[in-house]
Amino acid sequence: MHGWKVLPILIAAGCGAGSTWPSPPAGFGDADQVATGRHLFEEHCAICHGESGDGHGQRHSSLSSEPPDFNQPDWQGRRSAGHVYAIIQDGKRGTSMPAWVGKLSSDQIWAITASVKSRGPEPR
Repeated sequence: MHGWKVLPILIAAGCGAGSTWPSPPAGFGDADQVATGRHLFEEHCAICHGESGDGHGQRHSSLSSEPPDFNQPDWQGRRSAGHVYAIIQDGKRGTSMPAWVGKLSSDQIWAITASVKSRGPEPR
């Protein structure tokens, strides 16, 4: 009986098998969006993630965990655009990755997502 009370909380929190990531908007990954995203990435993300997205920004050694290398096919292959968007929007618990919701618009977060996903073998 206890499990029935816990399951809705886990799903509402975005945990477990019920999780879904947001779908990218129409035109996701076009050249203009990627260019905008690269500018926003340089402005807001490169300090930790590095200019090239390799995880070696100026602050990387002082963070609670090593930022990922977005250029690695392995990292790219395990994360959809929606997953990347959700991490940027909501942050990542247990790491130094902050939530950008309320600081960046949804369009800006999708642009950064497009920039990050464009670094891998196949934009998604």
